[in-house]
Amino acid sequence: MIRVLVLIAVAGFLAGVVALAGAAALGGPELAARNWRWLIFDHDDRWDRRWDHAAAVSVGRRGDLGEPASRELAWDGSSRAVFELPAVIDYVQGPEAKLVIKGPREVVDRVALAGGKLSLDGPIFGGARLRITMTAPNVTAFEIGGDSRLDIRSFRQDRLDLEASGSSEVSVEGQVRNLELELSGSSEADLSRLAVENADVDLSGAAEASIAPTEAANLEVSGSASVRLATRPKRLATDVGGAGSVTFEDGGKASGAAAPVSRRAPAPNEA
Repeated sequence: MIRVLVLIAVAGFLAGVVALAGAAALGGPELAARNWRWLIFDHDDRWDRRWDHAAAVSVGRRGDLGEPASRELAWDGSSRAVFELPAVIDYVQGPEAKLVIKGPREVVDRVALAGGKLSLDGPIFGGARLRITMTAPNVTAFEIGGDSRLDIRSFRQDRLDLEASGSSEVSVEGQVRNLELELSGSSEADLSRLAVENADVDLSGAAEASIAPTEAANLEVSGSASVRLATRPKRLATDVGGAGSVTFEDGGKASGAAAPVSRRAPAPNEA
């Protein structure tokens, strides 16, 4: 029996080799004529291999995307930053209002900024990601998607709104009074180093979040999403569906609302 299985495996391997050789013989001249190439890109410890048909772009150190370049843009003053491009973003709250974009020149030159939204005029071949360093004094809302990563440092504001989708990642260090967090897909958010009073969280899909509210938390979790609480807020309301979960860092599980979260404004004599 083992001998038969070995013979089948060897025959399959040889058939695969013959098929690939035949494809190369038949399609090789056509691929060469159309300037198709097999490119290998490395970025953030990941390798990305795919066919590229960008015949008009010269081959540089990182494939057909050109030599490394850096470009500086003045931030337009928007309080919301939307990143509609694959990138690793570092945000630091500060008096300056600018962005420094680094990456292959052919991609960097195609970045556009309008109304707080950073975008490209087309896709990036090879799956490479840009590196963006952003400084601004008053951005309080961020939105990312795809496989982008956002790191926020030295954040001090009254509120923070975060929205992440796809397989994106977010981490925040700082202090806010009110947090609004919305995650979908397989996105992740590490907010354990963000001091928060009140948190309003909505997670779906396979999203994961770690937060540290001290006063109140309203958590809505569905799919297989999960919320990890680094603290035990005074008021906790949970709405968990599917295979979702809400757990405490010490291992405890929040199976329901510990107390309702009030949304009314305080009366004058309560302020």
